[in-house]
Amino acid sequence: MNDTRKKIVVNEILYWKKNRLLPEHYCDYLLALYTEGNESERKEENKQKLLSPVKSNGVIPLYFVIVFLSILGIFISEFTSFHNAFQGIIILMIVVLLLGITYLFSKRSLNYQVPLIASAFLLLLFTVKMAEFLFLNQIMVLYFSLLFHCFAWIVLGWRLKLTYFKIAGLLGGILVLYFLGRHSGVF
Repeated sequence: MNDTRKKIVVNEILYWKKNRLLPEHYCDYLLALYTEGNESERKEENKQKLLSPVKSNGVIPLYFVIVFLSILGIFISEFTSFHNAFQGIIILMIVVLLLGITYLFSKRSLNYQVPLIASAFLLLLFTVKMAEFLFLNQIMVLYFSLLFHCFAWIVLGWRLKLTYFKIAGLLGGILVLYFLGRHSGVF
């Protein structure tokens, strides 16, 4: 077998091992078979390949940016005396940035759930702020906007196969429906 084919097979076995498509001892056996016992050299090469993109692509600093943006959005929303419209604009800009980071992570096959959760939470915070600002003392608008978010989370969880979004949307929807029923006098 020529070297390019061996590299392709070895990379495929490493992919199987990383994603646990085969038991680890099977992958180790196949790696030893196809690398002719030079698996230790392969491991060092793969460790360097795995570590170098993290440093060169700046993924780790982006996680710090996600945490900083999330804390900034919560801080601006809850602890500043800015006008509600200004707070909403800033939070919406942070949500757009987080959605951009989510898109960037998904295209690079990185863990995109953290920025997705942060953007979903801040978008919910933005909706609550705007419902309070635009529809003062109209609690029904807030309830229906919260129901819309819960429905969107269920759809997002369904499309991306994220169970926690489905559960959060379902439980949130039940809770909002309960309070909507209490408010309207059904319960």
